[in-house]
Amino acid sequence: MHRLDAVLRNRGITTDHWSVLASLSIVGGITMSELARRTELPASSATRSIDLLVTRGLVVRGVSAEDRRQVIVMLSPSGHALVDEANDAELAVEQQLRAQLGDERVNELVELLQQVSATAARSAPAPARG
Repeated sequence: MHRLDAVLRNRGITTDHWSVLASLSIVGGITMSELARRTELPASSATRSIDLLVTRGLVVRGVSAEDRRQVIVMLSPSGHALVDEANDAELAVEQQLRAQLGDERVNELVELLQQVSATAARSAPAPARG
């Protein structure tokens, strides 16, 4: 995880920013409300993250082809490059874990972490809507 942390920290990318960048890398251009929903960030936090990422040249804003009133956000070429770099760092960490622990133990760990995450998500209080 240190490699990924280093890549993100060196660029001044927080966990919220990474959540935004990772989501945009998966879905492409989406509306701000859809981004907030996908990242589970409050709309104000998603907007602040996008504003900063636009300023840094990692995200661009555009207008929806279907509804010109809607703003669409998407990764810029620099944003794609950062996501690729971070994904490469994540892959290196996974490969190192697999080399040290073996595939079976890593797969068990991943399964346990997914169960913990799902349990935590089910027991977490619903975010306040306002």
